[in-house]
Amino acid sequence: NCSLAYGQELIPFLKGKWAGKALYQATSKGFTSQKDSINLNILEQSYLEFNGEAESISNGKKTSWGFVGYLGERGRNICFINQTNKKILVGYVIHTKHYSSIKLYSWDNENNKAIVYLLQKGESDDRLKK
Repeated sequence: NCSLAYGQELIPFLKGKWAGKALYQATSKGFTSQKDSINLNILEQSYLEFNGEAESISNGKKTSWGFVGYLGERGRNICFINQTNKKILVGYVIHTKHYSSIKLYSWDNENNKAIVYLLQKGESDDRLKK
């Protein structure tokens, strides 16, 4: 993967609500579609660090948790740490002038599966409307 950047790369503004669904999961039996979902509310952001609250639905069970997170120095790579069970989600930010999304990868040790989520930022963020 390579990208062309003009001038200084900007750190994306993440604060706000993000809603996402699982694209698919990978298990020892292969790839399958998944109906799990995740919603993030990033409450505070200070340069490369942020925190907030999350709600996920897995196999019909709803779970809420707090998180801290970090962006890589170029604002592309992202990491979320669940403060309840210390599970880590990693991925990357897709950020343009008119569009923001996050692709996250999660590993579930208990069920031996990896899940890929795609999250979209809520339309209520005024920065997206410019």
